Amino acid sequence: MILDELSPARHALTRLPEPLASFPLSQGLFQLLASTSERKYSDIYRRADELHQFVLQPAFGNAELSQILAGMITSFISAFRKKTFDLISRAYTSIPLPLAQWYLGYSDVQTDELLNVALSHNWRYDEQSKILTPSVQPKSSARNFTYAQSTLNALNLVADSVATLESHTYTEGWEMNNGATLDNISTEGATAGVVEVTSTDVDQAERWIHLQFSWSGKPFSLDVAESDRVYDLKAALMSLTNVPPERQKILGLVKGKLPTDDERIGDLKLLSGKKFTLVGTPEGHEIKDPNELEFLPDVVNDLDVDFSADPAAAAEYINDQRNRRKVEQHTKKLNPNLINPLREGKRLLVLDIDYTILDTKPLTSGALPPQECARPGLHEFLEAVYPHYDICIWSQTSWIWLETKLVELGMLGGIRNYRIAFVLDKTCMFTVFSKKDGQPYKHSVKALQIIWNHFPQFGPSNTIHIDDLGRNFALNPGEGLKISAFKNAHTDVARADRELYKVARYLLHLANTHPDFRKAKHSVSDGTALTRPRLTGMDLQKWKDVVKSLPSP
Repeated sequence: MILDELSPARHALTRLPEPLASFPLSQGLFQLLASTSERKYSDIYRRADELHQFVLQPAFGNAELSQILAGMITSFISAFRKKTFDLISRAYTSIPLPLAQWYLGYSDVQTDELLNVALSHNWRYDEQSKILTPSVQPKSSARNFTYAQSTLNALNLVADSVATLESHTYTEGWEMNNGATLDNISTEGATAGVVEVTSTDVDQAERWIHLQFSWSGKPFSLDVAESDRVYDLKAALMSLTNVPPERQKILGLVKGKLPTDDERIGDLKLLSGKKFTLVGTPEGHEIKDPNELEFLPDVVNDLDVDFSADPAAAAEYINDQRNRRKVEQHTKKLNPNLINPLREGKRLLVLDIDYTILDTKPLTSGALPPQECARPGLHEFLEAVYPHYDICIWSQTSWIWLETKLVELGMLGGIRNYRIAFVLDKTCMFTVFSKKDGQPYKHSVKALQIIWNHFPQFGPSNTIHIDDLGRNFALNPGEGLKISAFKNAHTDVARADRELYKVARYLLHLANTHPDFRKAKHSVSDGTALTRPRLTGMDLQKWKDVVKSLPSP
């Protein structure tokens, strides 16, 4: 555990004889391991401290063993804190003091100790805003990386592959609108769900409104676009004041009650220079898991929408001015680092994790060993498609959890006959707005254009996106292949699952027969009106129908 090699630690603890496993010391180690595996930072330091006090009490009985264990626990805390400090140095360009205290296990009375450590590493500290700014860290070279089954080593690697978390924002939802416009995003095949957009299109249509407001007696200002939603305004207010949306009371902006989150700012008829007052209590005195502060939910499979079967809804998402601008903003925010180099002439497979290739719940809870949470045939699937596809993992979870999952599943390292090219997490996603059954509907989305802007060798002609949530295809319905969710991994039904075997056959069929993926409709249901009338025959079938028509291997 000191080395953060959690899989061997779990293996060792689970092999303890029953009498030893029931000892308080063993139970304390189990609890500490569970918190470390789940990266529950406040629990890690609390449980380590409780364990330290337990072994030092006179009733422990063996003074020599007591001192050895106390020293090892102190070494664990020191090593974990150092690795975490190095990690946040790489992941954040700036971080609020309370959040740094939460990550590093320093209480309010230990603030000076934390600041001394930070300043000794050339961090800067703003006393007024209580913001710490880490020094710039050099990027590691993925090609020189020595793979090891260590979650923090892999986490360092993944930290280079995800979007930089800017300023004191914990998510995309908190970022300030900076007036960025979408320029030079142009792809082929508008009928395939990809729209040609130029900077002229955006500049002529976009209008920005300057607003001024006061909160806690202090003046603030911000700019919002007419294509933004009330949701974006609340997010911007949170980025400035740390007042979460549910606590925000906005006075004087509009007459009466503020419209719902999906309302467009342009429809509020605001004049530039408009002043209003914000009332609300900020978060910050509490120290919370950043996951609890984010707008994007972790893996919620509800109210799904199949955009491949609803061209009108897909067009509404794709043509939304705000969504285009969000793509550009996230393109600029993303600084991808390749875990393994891209290979010439390969297609791109964008692959979801949660409930697509693993049953998430028993993995994160520890109810099942990682290998039993993986969908049957996972590694065989990746090994089969790897000769034809570069592999991107894109998860809707936080990057800390994502890293842990990849390592626990054995997907990072040199022992497999496949390599993951790069990894994206939920910070590369953003919220979109539409209607479902006549009601306002919002959800997060994975926009493939963000990847294509960074890696122009990929595009709609050679990219396929596999996910258990069809709504994630909202901006790229033509590239989406929805598969059934994988849950209840402990059951016989789950163990008999053959979904990945079928997907592998389909992907190999595509690679061998379709030089242009836009001519393959992966998810069209029988009788559905098509946006690509030129497609006939096999192209009209759903992907499982295609697999059924293939000769037996």
